[in-house]
Amino acid sequence: MRTGLPTLPSQRLDQLLAQYGRTVARSRQQYLLAFAAIAVLIGLAGRYGEVDVAHLLRHLSGLTSYFGRILPTLRPEHLSGDVAEWYWNLFGWLKLLSDNGADCLSRDTGRDDFCRCGGISCRGKSGAKLAAPMVY
Repeated sequence: MRTGLPTLPSQRLDQLLAQYGRTVARSRQQYLLAFAAIAVLIGLAGRYGEVDVAHLLRHLSGLTSYFGRILPTLRPEHLSGDVAEWYWNLFGWLKLLSDNGADCLSRDTGRDDFCRCGGISCRGKSGAKLAAPMVY
């Protein structure tokens, strides 16, 4: 009994390697074409959208630092206060969402209900709009 890995004849191995090379080349070509198309579309959008790319690149750090400035500073000793400051009136919003969500869910309208977030509108199977409180 022979043990070991099965081997392919060299001619078949060469065919498989050539086919693999063609497949990889085709895939790379498709990616490059897609990248070029996206770059052209971005350029056209910038041109016709009157975007000053140089100005955007000069001030890109201001855009990226914005996210750092709005993130909360969470400290272990003041964690509850930091979270409460970041999520202003979190429990009030959760109460409104749960009240409106329960209002939509408590209606006997079947499985085809449509409830937008915050309970702004509810629609039953017939498509008739059901009264729901407006939340601002």
